[in-house]
Amino acid sequence: MQSQHIKTTDSTEKQEQAHSNQPPANAKADNGTPSEDLSTEETKKSSLVHKTPFFYGWIITAVGMLGLAMTSPGQTYAVSIFIEHIITDMGLSRSLVSTLYTIATLTGSFALPFIGQWIDRKGPRFMMVTISIMLGIGCLFMSTVQGAIMLVFGFLMIRLFGQGSLTLVVQNTINQWWEKKRGRMMAFAGLAKAILGMAGF
Repeated sequence: MQSQHIKTTDSTEKQEQAHSNQPPANAKADNGTPSEDLSTEETKKSSLVHKTPFFYGWIITAVGMLGLAMTSPGQTYAVSIFIEHIITDMGLSRSLVSTLYTIATLTGSFALPFIGQWIDRKGPRFMMVTISIMLGIGCLFMSTVQGAIMLVFGFLMIRLFGQGSLTLVVQNTINQWWEKKRGRMMAFAGLAKAILGMAGF
């Protein structure tokens, strides 16, 4: 009876753990080795994760590096290149353009908690694709702006989906896949952003 009770308890615990969105308590990384069990439904259903001959977190980091570089259209170092053209072509003052940029940045930052909720709900894979598409639409919209009203909406789209949301989902994804080397992987991603993003502009 006692042996049967123990087996039943173990089976129940395993079922609860399988349906949990949190990493299991024993998913520790030893000697600096990254944790190889995310214990999420998306990871368990992905055959690619299990077929990869090396730790899949390296692929996640590489994709994250590219993702951070893709945030460049929404970053100030990229937008500043076009400020003079915007002022000249639209006949707007520098102070007005700067004010619109600030308003768009603050408005976009207020939306980030809701973006974070959607990342938790839909998962990083879906949200990364969605945010990238929205950033692309924002870039296309910026090429058609005529006047201050359209400009502030254009700034809002590239700041929200570029500098804000895409950065958020990339960093969140990398953090989920690494434990012992988490800081090192984030540093690599930041370095790639500087090289691919800033140097590219």
